[in-house]
Amino acid sequence: MNQKGFINITAVVAIIIAIGVAGYIYISRNNTFTGLPTQVFSSKQECEQKTNKICNLQLCDYKCPKDFQKGWYPTEKAVTIDIST
Repeated sequence: MNQKGFINITAVVAIIIAIGVAGYIYISRNNTFTGLPTQVFSSKQECEQKTNKICNLQLCDYKCPKDFQKGWYPTEKAVTIDIST
């Protein structure tokens, strides 16, 4: 193989590696997961009444964080009430 072809292949591999590293850094810095809320509720009704948000039951079966508690956690969506009926 001539030297010109080797330089081209090396440049392409270096660019691919640089794009991969940049993508990894971008994704890891823009991770929006902030963990679970600190307050856990024992029922869906209690959670929705106290937070005014839709709540989901969170369970963990595998590799649970140390401070994980099974229970109802609020989501980002607010509870809406349909009064049209």
